[in-house]
Amino acid sequence: MAKAVALPLLMLLSLAPCPSGAQNPEFDFRYGIAPGANLPSLVEKPALVSMAYRKYRDPETGERRLAGFGEVQGVYDLPLDALLAVLDDPTEALRYSPRVLAARIERRQGPLVVMYQELGVHFLGFKVGYSFRAEQIRDDLSPLEVGYRIRLLESIDGKFFEAYTSWYAKEVQVGGRRLVYLRAYTRSGLRRPPIGLELILNAFTPGEMRSTLARVVGEARRRAALDSGIPRR
Repeated sequence: MAKAVALPLLMLLSLAPCPSGAQNPEFDFRYGIAPGANLPSLVEKPALVSMAYRKYRDPETGERRLAGFGEVQGVYDLPLDALLAVLDDPTEALRYSPRVLAARIERRQGPLVVMYQELGVHFLGFKVGYSFRAEQIRDDLSPLEVGYRIRLLESIDGKFFEAYTSWYAKEVQVGGRRLVYLRAYTRSGLRRPPIGLELILNAFTPGEMRSTLARVVGEARRRAALDSGIPRR
């Protein structure tokens, strides 16, 4: 999937607020706190919201395809501004994500960022790589609530036929503490996927998605510590 911050595996394959999600001809995104979310149970414990895959043959070309989506959420003790600084800059994923091999910003104009990324994954004998151009739009929904919509512009190696990602962050009160709710959603479609890839994704994607949130949050905390003068651990 195309995105500002690289989401692994499936996440290879950031308006007015919407309570559960939204679609239009250009973007597929999920804003708002996921229905049924129990915020106290999510504090420092990210959880999968939903995930599904299907493989099929394109009726027009006969091409094998794998399509799927996944969504994860968590609540964290960190400054909202530090988290947004990470999500604002796609190239920073080079620092903390082992999946990102190359990244650069091609154009930045207000809330719009056009980026280039190369991603790579090695798991159980599979070696999968992707290169693409994507577009990210930041939506400031309220003073303490921000969303990011990301869509594929060009699959340079031709492996994606679609890719969308969104990030949603909101400052919340949990048990009298001011925390940040973070939700990540991704939907993607691959042409000619390796045989057996869907089995690997079903087994490993939930853990990978939770790890992705942990890496983003870890980078935000590193930035916050530097900004406050607190020594890094």
